[in-house]
Amino acid sequence: MLPLTVRRTARRLGVGRMLVRVHALRALTLPGAITLVHDRPRYLGRILEATPIPAGEGPLEVHMLLHHERILEGIWALYSFAHFAPTACQMFVHSDGSLTASDAAQLHRVLPAATVISRSDADNQVETELHARGLHASLRFRRELIFALKLFDPFAFGDRPEFVLLDSDVLFFRAPCELTAPTEANLYSPDNGYRYCLNPQDLREILGRECIPAFNPGVIRVKRSVLDFQKVEQYLQRAEFWGSGSRPHYYAELTLWAMLLTSAGARPLPASYAITPSLDGESPVSGHFCGGGYPSTWFYSRGLPHLAAEFGLMA
Repeated sequence: MLPLTVRRTARRLGVGRMLVRVHALRALTLPGAITLVHDRPRYLGRILEATPIPAGEGPLEVHMLLHHERILEGIWALYSFAHFAPTACQMFVHSDGSLTASDAAQLHRVLPAATVISRSDADNQVETELHARGLHASLRFRRELIFALKLFDPFAFGDRPEFVLLDSDVLFFRAPCELTAPTEANLYSPDNGYRYCLNPQDLREILGRECIPAFNPGVIRVKRSVLDFQKVEQYLQRAEFWGSGSRPHYYAELTLWAMLLTSAGARPLPASYAITPSLDGESPVSGHFCGGGYPSTWFYSRGLPHLAAEFGLMA
């Protein structure tokens, strides 16, 4: 392991984030780059011709944080969930500050009555709550890491005792029964590697037990009682959550989710909630096409054509 002074200097310079980007570009490969150029524009816009599915009310509450440049991917993700879900969904899309009126119109074209929460409305409600509670580290964390909105904001909107949280690079191919059937459990999708910003020993000492292994934030079913403001504030006192010293660690939000879900006794979803599945055999329930490498492009080259046929969108 590198000396502490070297690691601290690297964090200040943002070396970790730079290496992540370089690794992602290398992992993309030439076939992946060709897929993005060819299949992404070929299929992405077809979702706007899908038969609308009402998304304004229902017993199931679904949340997603979304960026302007990912609006169509997000619509595919939410629509695929709504299409296969055995019950009606009330959907909340949280803008990271970049969504436009045109983005909202596209969303409502196929998911009418879905709720779009502006960044200003979310800031007003969530930051007011954090400030009133005196949670200054949490307030700074939410302002400085965009992913932190996924940790705090879904708990502030909606009124169901639990909700489903999805990433925009997740597609569903079968009914997500584990996410819709009655259960007292909190559920999460397992990752294919270790992403936490704290090492296992430190997590064990803080939590008093083993942290849930390889948590992935792409698909979560969570009770509202899981968010413990005081615990989050306490955890954020550790330097590891502030990777470079000037901005939070890239995986800080993910690690906090894992810690909270460990305390709540969360269980992993089955392997049918897969990471970058090839879709060569039996369809998984869902595929999370994350990581930035070549398999992540299967979202466009394999996932979207499969669903376009399912939704009757093939030219």
